[in-house]
Amino acid sequence: MNRALATGAFVLLLTGCGSEGTDLESPDSPVAHYDWNPQDGGMDALLEGTLELRDGCLVVNPTWDDADTAVLAVFPRSFAAWDNADSVLSYDGRDYEIGDFVWAGGGFVTAPTSAVIPASCESASEVFLIQTESLEPPEG
Repeated sequence: MNRALATGAFVLLLTGCGSEGTDLESPDSPVAHYDWNPQDGGMDALLEGTLELRDGCLVVNPTWDDADTAVLAVFPRSFAAWDNADSVLSYDGRDYEIGDFVWAGGGFVTAPTSAVIPASCESASEVFLIQTESLEPPEG
């Protein structure tokens, strides 16, 4: 009985440690996010570039423009997680570090009122809603 209790406590301890720093709702999360269901379809614009952390805001520096350009990408809450300790975005089970290339479908829109935009992100007239289940370019 004591062994089972100790094992359960250890599992709870590990679970708590593993989830720390991955909550998008954390006040210090730099990730803009919203609710999106792939069953609802999506827009067909393309955003490709590198992840950057600018003044505490996660953005994409697009390949089509100069190094000063920053696109505020708004990630689907159900696919994304953020690790504050390592500055790593997890998206659908794959980790992306600052400087990594991402490729995402979606579209430019005025930020929906339901989106959570971190205070560290400058207000922008438009954001890019990511509406894809992967941040990897298709093979081929």
